[in-house]
Amino acid sequence: GLRKTGSCERAAVLYLKSRALFPSVANTLNAAVCLAKVEREDEALELYQELVGRMRDQLQADELAAIGPEMQRLRSLLGTVDVAGDVGATLVIDGRSRGTLPLAGPIPIRPGAHDVRVLKEGFEVWSTAVDAKVGQVTALRATLKPLGASGRLVVTGPTGGELLVDGAPLGQLPFDGVLGPGPHVVQVVAGDSGSALQPIVVAAGQRTALSPPIGPLGGRLELVTEPHTAALIIDGVAVWSGRWRGRLPVGKQRIEAEEEGYHRAVQELVVDVTDEARRITLTLERDESHPRWAAAAPSGAFFVEALGGPALAPSLGSSAEATCSEVACEAGVPLGYTFGLRGGYELPIRLSFELEGGFFAMNRSLSRSTPLTVPTGADPLAVIYTFDDALRLRGGFVMGGVGYRLPVAGPFAVRAHALLGLMFLRARDAATGT
Repeated sequence: GLRKTGSCERAAVLYLKSRALFPSVANTLNAAVCLAKVEREDEALELYQELVGRMRDQLQADELAAIGPEMQRLRSLLGTVDVAGDVGATLVIDGRSRGTLPLAGPIPIRPGAHDVRVLKEGFEVWSTAVDAKVGQVTALRATLKPLGASGRLVVTGPTGGELLVDGAPLGQLPFDGVLGPGPHVVQVVAGDSGSALQPIVVAAGQRTALSPPIGPLGGRLELVTEPHTAALIIDGVAVWSGRWRGRLPVGKQRIEAEEEGYHRAVQELVVDVTDEARRITLTLERDESHPRWAAAAPSGAFFVEALGGPALAPSLGSSAEATCSEVACEAGVPLGYTFGLRGGYELPIRLSFELEGGFFAMNRSLSRSTPLTVPTGADPLAVIYTFDDALRLRGGFVMGGVGYRLPVAGPFAVRAHALLGLMFLRARDAATGT
């Protein structure tokens, strides 16, 4: 049939409709094969689990042998969620009912973000977001709180029609039951007919009555937003974030997705009664001008760097140098070196507060000569005394102050510093003379 011709989307719809009337090995197996081919692996795995569970005795040996490897392949593509909670509560994932607690086992879900809800009449809705990973089990404990206050919801329509509240089946029509106060989304589904999504607000202690218009429904839709945190709006009705699955009335439908910091995504759909199942992704483009994406104000940064270089000075300030004003001197240029470490904190404006410490050394050679006349009788003797000084200055230093960094090119920069500090120096004059 349709499966063999490759029309798996349409075939899956028909096989699932057949299962709704009377589940059999044939329609269940065919539906599972088709769902796997149209990237609905989680639903396919559920059907295979039903086949090897409730329908195992009806399977042929070759069918059973083929199902095992296929289930293993599907599991390798999926994650699972295991939800524990109140007996009789309904588990809803992305707007689709996935069973009643306690679960027979973990529920397979596709990788990515999902909206998980647990509902039970007379209790507040429990919900959370799950980011499923391939091969991982996400364990959840749903603790339901009794409704402190409640309103009453009365819905009339096709007898036996299913009432969906916030995506979960709540009962059959006519319906008369309690519901938590606040906003809800209601839909009636009766076979291939149903209502549009309808927002309501239930007030505590009050009765809300509905009789929504019923018309033909189109094919199954799966709506996905990217990013998954974006709010999804269907024909003006806000549902939940990330993903929605269900059926909509035949006709024009406006699908929107929005999130702060993104441009709104809008898509116009024409839903037809003959529509096959469709998966539609609404991708939002980032609004780069939005304050959400404004670059954070740059902060300062700590730094540590090595320093070193030559040292120059006009004088070492020694007493030997002071005598040069009285005697002849030949003096070399004072030369030395310094090395150490500098650390500090630089502000975004490139002004820095700094501390540095290290070692300082300076050398200078000095040759002094002074003539003297020594009386030796009739002819005095002229004598010249010569002194050679090897001046050395050594010691450590500690300084603090401010600096400024001026970038030049690439990683290179010029730094200016204004520092005050202490130097712990020892002076030595190794003097010789003739």
